[in-house]
Amino acid sequence: MDNFSIVTGAMIQLSSPFRLIHVIKRLPDFQLRPHSHNFFHIIFVTSGTLEVDIKGSTHIIHENHAVILPPYVPHALNSKKGYCQIGVDIFDTEENDLCALLNQTFPSGFSIVKMHLLPTHFEEMIKSVRDLTKLNLLKLQNNAEALVLSFIEQASDTADKSFRDRFLDMIAHDDGLTFTLTQMCSYLNISKTHLERLVHDEFECSAVEYYNKLKIMKACFLLQNSESSIRDISEKLGFYDESHFTRFFKKSMGITPSNYRNTSRTPL
Repeated sequence: MDNFSIVTGAMIQLSSPFRLIHVIKRLPDFQLRPHSHNFFHIIFVTSGTLEVDIKGSTHIIHENHAVILPPYVPHALNSKKGYCQIGVDIFDTEENDLCALLNQTFPSGFSIVKMHLLPTHFEEMIKSVRDLTKLNLLKLQNNAEALVLSFIEQASDTADKSFRDRFLDMIAHDDGLTFTLTQMCSYLNISKTHLERLVHDEFECSAVEYYNKLKIMKACFLLQNSESSIRDISEKLGFYDESHFTRFFKKSMGITPSNYRNTSRTPL
């Protein structure tokens, strides 16, 4: 059963492309069952914690973090201890530059970004919604846009500054080095064009080329230091079959996996 309990706050209608701004303090044991909507919903958590269930996973949104929920993707919200939020709804209109930036920055839709929001920010907005003059309504409109732009900027800065670490973490997570380019983009939450640019800047090659280099290094290590069969190694590294692995290895090393294993183990 849903529990919509609100201690204080309001939902105020804004001008396009915005729909509403939600300045709300939720009571403990807040629950909202799976639902979806036809607009972006960005939740800025200023205190407390919020749980988001989406695509079979549960994500905890802590204080000073924000989450973007894309259009038409079912999700549920829960909070055991309650939380304060500034929420912004944005219609996904093709002709709007802000929507274009959201789609470009968050190609997979869902994302969590660390922000720098203080509880005082929430309190200031509460004052505005309680005294909804034309001036305060205009302030809310401007604050909503400023928050979303800051959200986009913070997400872009975080992606660029820590890309190398995030890319290497992905490789460590992908033990068999089997990720496709599409899976890499999904894991890193960036577009293919952006991924290729960042990888080239860091490693002076494409993402697939870098992955292939790592596969060769791992294949050489396994051939030299393990008793695994060539078939097992090919499966571990995500090749279709042993023949596919052999062609890939010979193209890079100029020698078959079997010959490499024999020569690398030949005593001096």
